[in-house]
Amino acid sequence: MKKEHFAYVIDPDGGDDTITCWDPADSPARIRLDAHQLVANLGAGYNSHRLGRYVVHHGNPPYVEEVNHYAGQLWTGLAGGGPVPVLRGTVLVTGRKLRDGTHRLLGLPEIEHLAALAQEPTQWLEPEGLVVSAAQAQGDRARQCDAFAVHRDQGTGIWAFAVCDGIGDSQDTADFVQHFTPRLAKAAATLQRPEKAIEAIREEVEPWQRQRGVGEDVSSTAVVVTWHEQRRRTSIAWAGDSRAYMLKGGEQGRLLTVDHNLAQQHRAAGGLVGPYDHNRLTSDLSWGEIGTLTQHRKLDRLLLCTDGAYFPLGDGKGPDLPQTADYYDRNYVDRYWAKSAAGWVVSRAVERHRAGEGGPADNATVLVIAFPDR
Repeated sequence: MKKEHFAYVIDPDGGDDTITCWDPADSPARIRLDAHQLVANLGAGYNSHRLGRYVVHHGNPPYVEEVNHYAGQLWTGLAGGGPVPVLRGTVLVTGRKLRDGTHRLLGLPEIEHLAALAQEPTQWLEPEGLVVSAAQAQGDRARQCDAFAVHRDQGTGIWAFAVCDGIGDSQDTADFVQHFTPRLAKAAATLQRPEKAIEAIREEVEPWQRQRGVGEDVSSTAVVVTWHEQRRRTSIAWAGDSRAYMLKGGEQGRLLTVDHNLAQQHRAAGGLVGPYDHNRLTSDLSWGEIGTLTQHRKLDRLLLCTDGAYFPLGDGKGPDLPQTADYYDRNYVDRYWAKSAAGWVVSRAVERHRAGEGGPADNATVLVIAFPDR
């Protein structure tokens, strides 16, 4: 019996394997088997990309998995250069689909060729421009009430980044963050000052609440950042307990914002912090203090996040978050580092919450900005 292979398998750590096919009898059985193998290894909703004689398959999980450098190297070898899509987690390479609906089987020489391409050292380069990405998890809540937005004003050249965490998990709250988060980012880019953007949005909140027939409790936290490529400063404003962290390669990450909640008030006064004090806000997008900060030193990366992303990773002060976000071995320069870090923090936060506190995991949102090296 002739031994042939359905797929070459490559993992993010460089481990590889094959899925063997032993001359199945008929095409319908092969089609069912092919589909089963892909779903079993990658999950439902996987993505497939045709590359000449081959097809590259990768998963599309709810959390962003680690970037697969080896699969990226294999892609480059098969494509002869050019841009590489974001390949995460385990990746399968099969032969192209035939007319009968089955995939062309791979012989041993082809498997050896694919393995050689995957293991060939490649110079990974950081992208020259701004890299921005976000990841979200709904957790165990009824709906997603976090939101993020990015906007660049064509006139001023200002970039703005916003993350909001809705208070509660009603449909009105979800509608609130979806409506105001992009408006907040646009206002910040236009006004060029994030605190002015929060003030401007506050003028719109009460009419919106009145029109919808909802109470003042329908609101959200907000953290918003403005940045211009030609200026040597980054401005941050916030209301509530969504946070901004500064991450610099080779250094300990640093929390830049100060939470607007009872936990922070008690902590600052040297008092005891109750188990639910972090949930009791003293400011939000509709009222209260607006925190501001201007960072003049060059930043490598900023990480904006909601409490569902940072609280499960520490004691509420967030000491674990910068270390978690910088998890990847920096000996390998991940060209999609921002995307990897955002997904890693979100998935780790939800997993840690379920393993530690128990109970329903909160919405979690992370937006990472990797600034150009200039």
